[in-house]
Amino acid sequence: NSIDPEKFQYDRVCEQMLKQLRSTAKIEGYQSDSLNAEFDRLEAMLKHPLSRDLDTQRKVIADYLAREIVSRYYFTKGEIIYTLRNDNCVDSAITILSDPARYNALLRKQEK
Repeated sequence: NSIDPEKFQYDRVCEQMLKQLRSTAKIEGYQSDSLNAEFDRLEAMLKHPLSRDLDTQRKVIADYLAREIVSRYYFTKGEIIYTLRNDNCVDSAITILSDPARYNALLRKQEK
């Protein structure tokens, strides 16, 4: 893993929402030692290392980066080609078109 968590910043929605909830509770007069302790406990439960996020989101991140790289070097045509290579609908269409019996069965089904 070559990303330094200290230099890499990204939005952690749960942490932002908890911060907003703390602030709202304080504004509305709900601040107490027991509530702050619960917020601290929840905050500890929501914290996890950057490496875990990278591992669990690896496929999404890799797909996003690949699409960005392709679009920058090969423009729209390259992005379309990349997207079509990884499209489940295209895969399904190829499977159906490669099987004449299945294709004809679908056509007959549409005629009814």
